[in-house]
Amino acid sequence: MKLKINSIIIALLVITLASSCKNKSICPDAEKGVFKDLSGLDGCSWVIELEDGNKLEPLNLADFDIDLVEDKKLWVTYKEESAASICMAGKTVNIECITDRNRD
Repeated sequence: MKLKINSIIIALLVITLASSCKNKSICPDAEKGVFKDLSGLDGCSWVIELEDGNKLEPLNLADFDIDLVEDKKLWVTYKEESAASICMAGKTVNIECITDRNRD
């Protein structure tokens, strides 16, 4: 009987956690974006294209454990930096939080 009650409690907990995380970013106030590989252009590499079409040139992308895949959907928060860029495809930024956006 005790095992049955524990199993029910665990099942409810898992369902609650799974449903509360659905379509939510672990990055508070994150923006939607996708990876774009601009390495074919001089001085460029991976950029993040935001939903509004603006592009971000991350200065610290290597600090994060995320697969660099063309058109991968992301959640991202960032801080704009006044750094020079050879690529000049978008704003230079330091990423504060980045994660996959799998369910949109």
